[in-house]
Amino acid sequence: MNTIAPAALSLRMLALAAALFLGMQPAFALGDGWALSVHFENDLFADTDQQYTSGIKLTAVSPDLTSEFRERENLPAWLRDVLPLRLVPFDKRDGVARTFAFSLGQNIYTPQDTARRTLVRDDRPYAGWLYLAATFQTRTENRQDTFDAQVGVIGPYAFAEEAQEIVHRARGLSVPRGWDNQLRSEPGLVLAYERVLRTHLTERNRRLGADLLTRGGLTLGNVAVYGSAGLQVRAGWNLPLDFGYSVIRPGGVTQIATLPQRAGSDGEPDPYGALRNRGFTAYLFAGAEGRMVGHDIFLDGNTFRDSHGVDHKPFVADLVAGITVGHGGLKLSLANVLRTREFRGQVRDHRFGSISLSYAF
Repeated sequence: MNTIAPAALSLRMLALAAALFLGMQPAFALGDGWALSVHFENDLFADTDQQYTSGIKLTAVSPDLTSEFRERENLPAWLRDVLPLRLVPFDKRDGVARTFAFSLGQNIYTPQDTARRTLVRDDRPYAGWLYLAATFQTRTENRQDTFDAQVGVIGPYAFAEEAQEIVHRARGLSVPRGWDNQLRSEPGLVLAYERVLRTHLTERNRRLGADLLTRGGLTLGNVAVYGSAGLQVRAGWNLPLDFGYSVIRPGGVTQIATLPQRAGSDGEPDPYGALRNRGFTAYLFAGAEGRMVGHDIFLDGNTFRDSHGVDHKPFVADLVAGITVGHGGLKLSLANVLRTREFRGQVRDHRFGSISLSYAF
């Protein structure tokens, strides 16, 4: 396979995904109820520059679109047939919020030794992942279901080398020299499903409270195949009814709470209304997530072409701790993440920091 065909196909896929996103804007223009978030992860926060070295994700989350599904004439014509309410794959009961999210993201991966121009055979490949994601979620107070579809490109057209060079030059750091050895151009597709359950550890309406979030999911595609399970504990002042912190990953849109418009079809008021807009919030969180990995293209190498790769470990875990503060629609989360070794021969576990900022209109 030549290098032009995969790149051209990847660009067409990205263009199609962008067209679908832009096509929805007239019907779901940003306004009241929408939320925007910026999520940035980098191991420079942990004073390293290797492995999963950078990730950035920009996301727009819709308000509850349940009424839009019920009143199908409010949807774009092409979407009426694609997403009729009766075929939505999750909870169809009344009193359930249904939201879409759209994301643009880029991940960057490098070996430990970035000063070498030649291939580092006993370390992970240089790689970049540039993608668009469309996410559908259903949500009650104590449960969230997420279906996430990502389409993008791996290789030079992910522009990871250029992005890393800009950041390094701006910070006065040495520029990695081995990007000529990065993974080859390849289109990428990821489909992910995740369920998160909430258990209140204190009375639901207390100002000072705590909760436990448990999650499990499955991710499939040529980019990654894994099953995951984890938990997170939060404790603090005015806990929001979102579903906690998540690292940048498929199915990880959990930072913004959108609750049902009403309890049921009888027109009763929203039962969670008293918990909205409660002013200042501040809480600590800590958690762990494990993944049983069947495939990781950023370690195993290209799917359709020969490339450098290493043997991935079948089990990887993330340990996370952080703090969230917010007021009204604005929320800021800071976290520190420890990721266990991902491949055989990796010298040590990897640490990186995370900053997530979101604003609900």
